[in-house]
Amino acid sequence: MSNNIFYTPVDPNLREELDARAAAGVFSKTTKDLQFMLEKIANVAIYAYEGNSSNTKIISELGGTSVTSGRYMPSGPDGYLRDRKYKKSKIVFDDKGRVADLKEEEFQDESKRIGPFISTVDVNIGDHSMGLLNKASIALTIPNPIRDLDEIETMYFRPGRFIRIVIEHPDSAVITRDSATAGLLTKNTIPSDAKLKEFYPTMREDERVEFSTDLRKLNRVTFEGLITSFDFSFTETGTVDATLSLTGTSNVYTDVSMYINQDQSEQSKKDKKKTKKAKKTGAENIDPKYDTEKQKEILDNIPSGSIYQNLRGSELISASRASGASDDQIKQLKELDAEAAIASGSSQFYDALYTEIVEYQFASEINIFENVDGLKNMSNMVNINTDLEVISDQFLLYGYSTINQLQQVGPESINFTAGFKYNRYITLGYLIQFINNRVLSKLRTTVPNARILCNDARCFSNYYPHLTSTNPEEILFLADKLGGNTMNSYGDNIYYNVDSMINAENWPGVYGKIEEEDGDGNKKESNDNVIFPSRILINLETIRNIIIGATGKGGISKGGSRSFNVNIFLTMISGKISHASGRAISMNLVTDPSTATETLIYADSKYVKSKAPSDSEKVEPYHVPLFATNGKGSLTRGFNLSATIPESVKNLSYTLNQGDDVSEEDIAPFINFMYREKDKNSINKAYKKYGGLHKKNLANLKFTRSEYGKFKGEPEKQQALYKALVQYIKYPTDDIRISNLLATPMFPFTADFSIDGVNGFRYGDVLQFDALPERYKTNVVFSVINVTHNVTVDGEWTTNVKCIMRPNIE
Repeated sequence: MSNNIFYTPVDPNLREELDARAAAGVFSKTTKDLQFMLEKIANVAIYAYEGNSSNTKIISELGGTSVTSGRYMPSGPDGYLRDRKYKKSKIVFDDKGRVADLKEEEFQDESKRIGPFISTVDVNIGDHSMGLLNKASIALTIPNPIRDLDEIETMYFRPGRFIRIVIEHPDSAVITRDSATAGLLTKNTIPSDAKLKEFYPTMREDERVEFSTDLRKLNRVTFEGLITSFDFSFTETGTVDATLSLTGTSNVYTDVSMYINQDQSEQSKKDKKKTKKAKKTGAENIDPKYDTEKQKEILDNIPSGSIYQNLRGSELISASRASGASDDQIKQLKELDAEAAIASGSSQFYDALYTEIVEYQFASEINIFENVDGLKNMSNMVNINTDLEVISDQFLLYGYSTINQLQQVGPESINFTAGFKYNRYITLGYLIQFINNRVLSKLRTTVPNARILCNDARCFSNYYPHLTSTNPEEILFLADKLGGNTMNSYGDNIYYNVDSMINAENWPGVYGKIEEEDGDGNKKESNDNVIFPSRILINLETIRNIIIGATGKGGISKGGSRSFNVNIFLTMISGKISHASGRAISMNLVTDPSTATETLIYADSKYVKSKAPSDSEKVEPYHVPLFATNGKGSLTRGFNLSATIPESVKNLSYTLNQGDDVSEEDIAPFINFMYREKDKNSINKAYKKYGGLHKKNLANLKFTRSEYGKFKGEPEKQQALYKALVQYIKYPTDDIRISNLLATPMFPFTADFSIDGVNGFRYGDVLQFDALPERYKTNVVFSVINVTHNVTVDGEWTTNVKCIMRPNIE
């Protein structure tokens, strides 16, 4: 499967279908063309499940084939024009009120109204790195609320209910259904059978085949998610209009609390037993802070209480009381808050992480005082579930940051609990694995594939020869022994000298070439270096400060008194990495558009085109037919191109008309270059000037690195280094075209178009529009960032695609 996420070719089978649709009725008038134009009426079905996945039992169905018979037809035994009898069940109690029973009552339906139906559906699939989530909205109409409202309320007015939406055109709406494509997307667009078997272990082989075929259908779109909110209202005619709001499963489970039970698993106990004999100061037991399990137990007994799980303090008390909580339940919730306040100043998640790291370090070293500066591979940690013997991005770095510091204090003065002097760093890959095993594992019974992927086989960043960390005390980029101290040296000061570090020969380095193995077992490597984000080293003290603040009373947990979720925590980690890299690396949680599971990837959105050997094939943009006069026909129903100039270049129109004295500081270099593309003299000037700016900013970066080394930790020098690195990232080479391919900036232009409903577009797909002016076609492409499917009450399915402009990096 391709490593590309943000720069991908449109599926070739989808291209063929889109071209056929553009030509239909203009250049081609076959029976299939007429069927496409006349028979594309979409049907929508929604399914409610008993559990939190589609592997569980379906307990309710709306739409689909159910609207073609029974109460939805005027005649017949159950036709809506007939008076019909129906039954409802309710709980009844005996005279003493101590025994409950289920009793059915019979009613007469004389309303002459049909059953509930779906009026409109909107499904939104977006690039999470752009802040666009997978969401859906369903509008329901209940013509006979006396008969149906109770049933709809029970099944669908339930936050947390797992729902599956299926939008489908008839097969006749696919023009290429009888061609070699069979009206299906290529198999490369979905996970392999082996992966589907891993993701859905209980699914039979024939079910997997049917499932994968459904995913590939051009005339079918499926969305799975949880109901997050609902509303309904009565109309003048006595009907009820209701709206259900859904969020994709992968966007929901990252909101899980980072709380860890003290006795969470047998695995935790094994870890303790293994390292008990080596326990020393600083390796305290896990100490629960806010008992979210107890809170859940209380809220489950309050009507709609489950939706208040993330509330705390007065907000939680007020919401619970409004939902009918008893005085005793309110008292219990207040007691939880009081206990949390006493326990503030620490964090259970950090305590668990710190304990695991420190106990393993002590248990695996004969004499800790001799090994004061080293790297340790954590592959054989008990909690890491893998068949691999060695994991190349699971490391612990420990010791004093510089040689000078070690000489000043001496090994006899080591204070293992003081993060200010003696530091421990862990790789990002280890941190993500810890979250998977200790936090997201809580969801495995309800979301089987709840996990975050961030390893050096899947996640990469662009390599810059002079990249360094602007804050090595927090985030460290460390090369291997062969690469030397190129990334971690600041003048005469070296942060963690890789040449003298214990076990450094096992460290693969934060950058290198991507290695792959083909089907014959032959190893290949990429031509260019990349950064491996999962090998970025993060100071444990930095993680602590993010969670509870430097004083122990702040951070995202408010000193340990408030729970926080995975998404918020990783957003903070991303911010630290972005700042340390001069905004060269931007880590984001995204769903892989080529998979059909809940698995998320913690990927760098700045790494656009994969450099892996398996992705060496050129990505050709799909040329979207806009007008019938182009010889291909017209595909789109509507098209719009707009420019949204950011603050940094909002005076673009002014600066472009100021002659030869326009400052490169006033306008982004790539936009400047783009707007001069027809003036060769201006281009040559800008081209030459760009090379000079590269040299200037590189020299400034080297100077500020040296100054930072002289004045370690001084805020003014640190800010100067950050600014210098940001400028270097803007001009990383002396050739603007090469820099364009490396940095792949997003231009402030967006395009969106609508077409007849179809499945197959993914965020990251690359497009071009031949009807646009030459400026918007030369050296640039449009990359899909959002796909929305809308179905109206008339069965009209429209697909809307939104794109951003970026350089053509091929």
